[in-house]
Amino acid sequence: SQMTNPLPADSANLEAGKRAYDRKCAICHGKTGLGDGPKGRMSRTFPGDFSGKAFQEYSDGEIFFQTKFGRGEMPAYEKKSSDTEIWSMVHYMRTMAKQADITE
Repeated sequence: SQMTNPLPADSANLEAGKRAYDRKCAICHGKTGLGDGPKGRMSRTFPGDFSGKAFQEYSDGEIFFQTKFGRGEMPAYEKKSSDTEIWSMVHYMRTMAKQADITE
């Protein structure tokens, strides 16, 4: 949880994160991170809502760790994605925040 994202949240990393997310995550987590992807709707457990306060309060390191090593039904991506790709996805997932939830 103490790890910090080594990549800047610039347009290149956000675009790389979006591409990777669309290829690897959206099938379960949905295009906008609401947990409503087609495969996610068939899961035993809800894949999670990336736009909500609970998810957005995770540290970048926690999101990186859960993405890299998996959790519950979510598979590990340690062999499917580079650390750089995962960090770029962390930046992209941050853009899914509902502003009202974060500022309350």
